[in-house]
Amino acid sequence: MVLHRRLFWRKQIIWWSLLCLFLGCDTGQISNLGSISIKADLRLNHIRVLILLQDAAGNYLVWNQSILRPEGSVSVIPEEDFKTHVIVYSMKHGEKSQKVYDGRLRGLGWNRIIAETPRVLLGDIPVILIKKDTDRDTKLGIIELTLTTPKQGDFSAELDDVQIYAY
Repeated sequence: MVLHRRLFWRKQIIWWSLLCLFLGCDTGQISNLGSISIKADLRLNHIRVLILLQDAAGNYLVWNQSILRPEGSVSVIPEEDFKTHVIVYSMKHGEKSQKVYDGRLRGLGWNRIIAETPRVLLGDIPVILIKKDTDRDTKLGIIELTLTTPKQGDFSAELDDVQIYAY
């Protein structure tokens, strides 16, 4: 009887270990990550920046069952493990002009909608931290972003003609 219990528990431990290994133990990597693209829009007091994760072919990575843990929670790299570096430029005559922001995204976090939607990191650039450029001739600017992942290195993207000033 004692031998039977030991075998039962040994099988249970092996089974749960294999299940954890194949269904989402955190490796610190985002599978299929090949590049990023960004979108941004001006809100009342910040610029909301969306970092869209893509594979090597440029297809968006989506939330799906392959990244769910057995407990039902999402198996993702925590937001605090990422580093962002953002440079915002004003524009003059359709060209890059002055550097008006050099820093990181604030409030970085994952979108939590899971229904075959693209995997997106969200972050903000506070409008109050964007310097005024009196030489600019448009409300538009250029955002350059570098996302540093814990184990996969740096990924960069640039977005032109994004509204960075309200007036």
